[in-house]
Amino acid sequence: MTIDKNRVMAAIHTAGVITDEALERSAGLDKYRLRTAINSLAYDNMIERGRIEGSDADGWQLARRGRMWAATPIGRAALELPASDSKASKEEAAQ
Repeated sequence: MTIDKNRVMAAIHTAGVITDEALERSAGLDKYRLRTAINSLAYDNMIERGRIEGSDADGWQLARRGRMWAATPIGRAALELPASDSKASKEEAAQ
């Protein structure tokens, strides 16, 4: 799995159900890279559309296959990946 897909999976795993806009901020990816990762993950049945509780908005959530992957040792390790490659994340990792 690519680092972009890992970031998307980690953001969705943390949030439960997350909108495209929040996912873009949380994953730290530009729109093109985010859309590419989302399309690939959805095609592989790792994520699916879901309703945000208490709202009319739709978002992304882990599909059954994504939840099963997240429960594996490799999945757990991948989800511990820093949210983005921003300067703040790099400084936190260095400490």
